[in-house]
Amino acid sequence: MMMYNYQIARLERMYNFITSDTRFKDLDMSLRVDIILSFFMHCYHLGDWLKASGLDETKVNNFIHNTYELQVCRNLTNSTKHLDLDRKPSPPKLFDYKAAGLPSPIARTYDPLAEILGEAETEYLVILVDGQEINCYDFMTRCMQKWKELLDNEELSQ
Repeated sequence: MMMYNYQIARLERMYNFITSDTRFKDLDMSLRVDIILSFFMHCYHLGDWLKASGLDETKVNNFIHNTYELQVCRNLTNSTKHLDLDRKPSPPKLFDYKAAGLPSPIARTYDPLAEILGEAETEYLVILVDGQEINCYDFMTRCMQKWKELLDNEELSQ
């Protein structure tokens, strides 16, 4: 088994827990945000696992550099792992949550119309990036799809 398969399996377990397991919504909001940030960190670092498994380093680095979703994962990872960054962050631009005195670039938002429209979800977790709110759960799905595309293109699918 290639080493990256362990990381893919971990990502899939985290993704399924966050998006499908009812126990996740019962967790304290801070813990939910921590788990989502952990997902994005593991998602970004899948590139290291692919390189360690023999996939061409330049190809993996180019894929990350040219994929919006993984650029966001990189910036989420670096901004939450380091208090101060040694160099200016590359785009896309996360909301400067540290300057605002917030603990994370992930925020909770409420849709007051959702209840009226009969939607199950009225509260959402979003990533604040490039002046927009991006739904965390939808974005996680996009990240998983991007890695799957690379694996399929390289004929490395599980």
